[in-house]
Amino acid sequence: MRKILNISICDAFRSRHRRRCWGLAIPAAVFLTLSLGAPSRGESLSLTLDNFQTISSTTGSFEVDLVNNSGSSVNVSDFSIELQLSGLAGVVFTSASEDTTAYPYIFAGVGAGPPLSFASFPTTEFSGGDSVFTGPPYYVTLPSSGPGSTLGLALVSYDTSAALPGNALINFVSSGTSADDANFAAITLNYSTPAGQIVVSQSVVPEPSALVLLATALPCVAGAFFWARGKHVSAH
Repeated sequence: MRKILNISICDAFRSRHRRRCWGLAIPAAVFLTLSLGAPSRGESLSLTLDNFQTISSTTGSFEVDLVNNSGSSVNVSDFSIELQLSGLAGVVFTSASEDTTAYPYIFAGVGAGPPLSFASFPTTEFSGGDSVFTGPPYYVTLPSSGPGSTLGLALVSYDTSAALPGNALINFVSSGTSADDANFAAITLNYSTPAGQIVVSQSVVPEPSALVLLATALPCVAGAFFWARGKHVSAH
């Protein structure tokens, strides 16, 4: 588009046609900008933390899930997540994998991974992600409802053995959390801040059993018996 009403754009700004073309050139430039930069229909999905499991008194796991509650189907070609712990020292992430169980892993059989993350565990912050590697199509569709509308992104394990009682907050880091649709346009991801928490309870010291108490008491009883016997013998 080099001319506006048969007048070159350059001439429009430096000739006697300037006054005539200012009102045309600016709308034309705005139109070109909007046309070239117009995004595709925005998609929206939600990130949630789900399926918290206690593995032992100091270890556990949870899953990161992608939920489609947008009202229409959404195609996803790739994703990345970044999680960070805050609020309580001593709690660490120990692993992150694709082995989700509450919901099927989003790119099962078609993804580029594993591994999901190249982070050095244990850590208080990690990033990970995956994309469709086998196709076509090079995307996975989340329907608006029913099976497949929620899919797993990560199974995350943690350890609290070095922490005092309290709550460790789990946060998504926005700069490292994203997803793209089939046209590689960004999908809006909705999530809470914090997204979840790991509760470290007061450790319980088990009470000694009756057998342990008896074993502890026997030396004292035996000592008292021999002392009394020795005193009795010496008296004679």
